[in-house]
Amino acid sequence: MGKPKGLANLDVSQPVEERVTSFLNSIIEAEGYSGWDKKLLSSLTLTRASAGEVVLEFTVTDEMCNFMGNVHGGCSSTMLDNTTSLLACTIDNQHLLDSYTVSRTLSLTFVRPIPVGTRVRSVNRVVHAGKTLMNTEGTLETLDGKVCVRCVHDKVVISRPKL
Repeated sequence: MGKPKGLANLDVSQPVEERVTSFLNSIIEAEGYSGWDKKLLSSLTLTRASAGEVVLEFTVTDEMCNFMGNVHGGCSSTMLDNTTSLLACTIDNQHLLDSYTVSRTLSLTFVRPIPVGTRVRSVNRVVHAGKTLMNTEGTLETLDGKVCVRCVHDKVVISRPKL
């Protein structure tokens, strides 16, 4: 199975939007990678990326929903895990771009259901980015700004081995 390139191939000289797109595409286009999140991530459209912020949109499909026709909690969790992880690409810190980040905690609060067919905005921002830890937050909200799911995601920064 091919593995995504991850942050290791990004450079602070690249524009933030290019870094985010490159990282997202490295997962979606990874040769031999067929993880179940691939299709989910393929549904995302990047609408804005700046230092410490990433905003994406997607339309809820049947495959994302539970039997009641609303986005499944596991789908929301996977979506926010991935979209808040994209935030590492937005920090102008080559140490961070040369490292890997792994989840430490991922906490979601479900505020209201998201029915199939809804256009959703995923708003994600960095609260703190240090040498070894990142704290991020994200929301899934309707285009008129109603928050449906709120997330707090702590990430551990792991330096790549130097060979």
